[in-house]
Amino acid sequence: MSRCRNVFSPLIATLGVAIAILGAPAVASAGFELAFSEPGATITFTPHGAASNPSSTFAFNPQASNTFKITSGGTGPVTGGPNSLNSLLGTITGSYNVGAISGTVFQTAAVTNAGSGAHQFVINDGLGKKLTADLTWIDINTVGAGGGINQLTASLNLTNFQYVGGTNLDLKSLATNTSGDVVVTFSFPSTRSLKDLATSGHLELNFYKTQNFSGSLGAPQGGPLPTPAPAGLVLALSGAPFLFVGRLLRRKKTSAAEGTALAV
Repeated sequence: MSRCRNVFSPLIATLGVAIAILGAPAVASAGFELAFSEPGATITFTPHGAASNPSSTFAFNPQASNTFKITSGGTGPVTGGPNSLNSLLGTITGSYNVGAISGTVFQTAAVTNAGSGAHQFVINDGLGKKLTADLTWIDINTVGAGGGINQLTASLNLTNFQYVGGTNLDLKSLATNTSGDVVVTFSFPSTRSLKDLATSGHLELNFYKTQNFSGSLGAPQGGPLPTPAPAGLVLALSGAPFLFVGRLLRRKKTSAAEGTALAV
């Protein structure tokens, strides 16, 4: 590790000198990521079938009109500064169909949008404006007393970012994206399977509701940056390889897709 650091340190220093002489670029971009948890809200499953033919839908039921609260956001070199989105509230709208279920202990199913209403991920900026993105969940899984949504593939499932008339710099930055991904994990007080949640007749109180959930959102671009001081830019560049490690595979898939589009 120290050997690699010694190799790259001169390169970073040289780059810093070049930037100081030539001037930093006016626009840069970086990945965007935030995390959230529920403020008392639940994911509620509605069963529509018997044990022989289980089927269900689910929806995010808000608490006091909010589905989630951002716990860390605006991380990385974006315009609003570290964690500038903390404590903002939001909602996840729409209901979603759980498809054919496979597996025994570990159960999985595809997810599709249910009904014709809006299916969106929404962040309230606290000043009367909202960032919205169209949402399509891809898959769902359960194992033991927990599970996840879009957890298996972490597919890009957010499109059409909009933030009209708002002034929050980080939300403006997030809205520059054309796609992103959101992943949710959840838990129950005791073991539940997708088939259990899709089968009517369970009498346990709140059997079909999660005990808690949390999630994260990632997007390829952090949006335009103001021209930084050279030292600040060098610091950002030297730290860049260590940012957003949890989403590295997603970033590669996104880059590959963009490269294919350019080639065409």
